[in-house]
Amino acid sequence: MKKFTILLLLSSLFVACSQKEDNNNILLSSLVGNYSWAVTSGGIANIHQTPENTGNTASLVITGTTFSVFENGQLIADYTYLLDEKNSEIFGELREFLILENAHEYIIEFNGDTLVLIDDHADCLSHGYIKE
Repeated sequence: MKKFTILLLLSSLFVACSQKEDNNNILLSSLVGNYSWAVTSGGIANIHQTPENTGNTASLVITGTTFSVFENGQLIADYTYLLDEKNSEIFGELREFLILENAHEYIIEFNGDTLVLIDDHADCLSHGYIKE
């Protein structure tokens, strides 16, 4: 009976890990692509920035392993990243996170063809990018 219980616990752990890996693969396949910046909003100052009112353009190129940021056509940052599900400070529940190697973390949301990256702290900014 003891062997059966151990086997049952191990198989449950395997299934849980497999499901998390499947969820990460689905998220990764949705995330990979080229994006054009559309809007940054929020924060304590309640900012609302767009390419039209700033005169700047920005884009992201996300591969299976890298997160590259371009501003006005110039590469300004290139990071590796991880995807993880963890508790959000601002939402108080589990959310999908994109964690950059520089330790900056964003909550990931999709709204149609728009990727929304949300800073996970009280004075959060939301950044909207349209998939090309």
